[in-house]
Amino acid sequence: MTSSEVARGVIAVPPAGISTPSHRQIATLLRQCGDSKSLSRGKLLHRRLAATLDLRHHPLFSSLLILMYGKCSSLPDAWSVFHDLVHKNAFSCNIMISTLCANGQSAQAIHLFLALASDSVVRPTHVLFVAALAACANCPNLQLGIRIHAQIVAVPPAIASNPVVCCALLTMYGKCGSLADAQKVFDDMPRKTIVAWSAMLAACTRNPDQGGLPAVIELYRQLRDAGIGTDWNTAIAANAHNG
Repeated sequence: MTSSEVARGVIAVPPAGISTPSHRQIATLLRQCGDSKSLSRGKLLHRRLAATLDLRHHPLFSSLLILMYGKCSSLPDAWSVFHDLVHKNAFSCNIMISTLCANGQSAQAIHLFLALASDSVVRPTHVLFVAALAACANCPNLQLGIRIHAQIVAVPPAIASNPVVCCALLTMYGKCGSLADAQKVFDDMPRKTIVAWSAMLAACTRNPDQGGLPAVIELYRQLRDAGIGTDWNTAIAANAHNG
């Protein structure tokens, strides 16, 4: 059965001799339902999956369902799938947190992360920390951001020094209005990527009342002295981080 055949008749029971959709095809269909915001088709596909699989023990398909429901703006359905999932992992938790953020529920996303971490439901990964920091930046909530930062410091150094995590911290502190904390994260970075420079520039331009504008000039000087140079791409990236 081809993908187009599955898409036309995904819910119908296939005639004798016709194969049922493969797991790969089902995953593709879930993505298509989310992208097209076809909630009714997504629910039908969910029911078909539930008839053949115990989704409580399938983090991958449950995560894809959560993502689909999130894209269709159906948070109650996404929550239902997540709560029923017995074996939650970092991937499924990240999907749920990101889904909440994408639907304007960043505060819920933060509290979910903190609850999962405190109950040791999953071991936080750098991806999970980045999702939680993005939620803090969206709120913005400086105190919860500081709390998550403290958890990052307490985990193995490989996560705390991860460039993506550091950039997420820079963005969070910049959007939460704490330029001093952003500057400390930036100064402590062992290796500064162009994304980190852009995030720091954005934090400075977002907080001019905290000495951000002079700091921008200093950052450009450091960029030049480091031989990285500055161009329109750097400025555009900074503006993108600045929102």
